[in-house]
Amino acid sequence: VPAYIYFLGLEPRVAVGTSTLNVFLVGLTSSSIYYFNGFTKLHFVLLIAIGSIIGARVGASLTHKIPGYKIKRFFGVFVLFMAVLLFLKKVLYVL
Repeated sequence: VPAYIYFLGLEPRVAVGTSTLNVFLVGLTSSSIYYFNGFTKLHFVLLIAIGSIIGARVGASLTHKIPGYKIKRFFGVFVLFMAVLLFLKKVLYVL
């Protein structure tokens, strides 16, 4: 999403929607290959799908209510947090 915003110049809501559709299409393609090769557990898929559908509906409705600059700020904080977390994990693992 940050790449869509900063490199492609998309508005945050459009970036989230575009990214979500892209992830869906890639996931659909790869998951069908895993399924036809026998590498899936459908009961887990159904359980996770229920939570995912609920989360997607809530997230999509919140996106309309949150200003674009707050979405940008959230992604910035999230990326920074993940960078620190990965750095600390690497440092603690080496020590």
